[in-house]
Amino acid sequence: MGQVGSEPPYYWLQLSSISIIGSACLLIAFILFYMIYRIKELPFRSAYFAVGFFMALLFLVQISQLFGFWNPDPTIEIILEALAAVAGIVAASVLFILVPQIMAVSKGRREAEQHSLRLERACEELGVIVEKGGEQVRSCLRAIATPTQALLQKEQSAEDQKQLELIQKTTDSLLQTLDFYLEENRSGNR
Repeated sequence: MGQVGSEPPYYWLQLSSISIIGSACLLIAFILFYMIYRIKELPFRSAYFAVGFFMALLFLVQISQLFGFWNPDPTIEIILEALAAVAGIVAASVLFILVPQIMAVSKGRREAEQHSLRLERACEELGVIVEKGGEQVRSCLRAIATPTQALLQKEQSAEDQKQLELIQKTTDSLLQTLDFYLEENRSGNR
């Protein structure tokens, strides 16, 4: 309770310890209640509330111990300690009940992180495949463009000339689109 030895060093040590513990309890309770108030989708709100309420009662116990130095009647202190004991049992029970759910959330988060890493690796591998495939498509298009250009240099009938120009124009357009896509793919993988 609030009784201490008559030794001044112990007296001040106990007073300062009680004050610091009480301040810590009040700060923890404030932080927990603030989180409950501010974060509407806070998981396990009941656990935050139970622990916050327990910490607030511990703060009151510490305050009653401070007053016990000057008022030796322990009635209020005993009542607050009993309430804090009940609140502690409730908080521990809530936490115990929530352990499987908390572990499931943690496991789900780890699985999501692993899935994200697998997706990232798959995207990188797909980028490599697209790059290689794009180079092969580019080679094929150049294989079409080169003889088409040579044929365009030769004299052709009007209909053949028209068809060759269409092939050349389409090949050039496809090469430009492919180059653009491959460049975007390279910059996206950086």
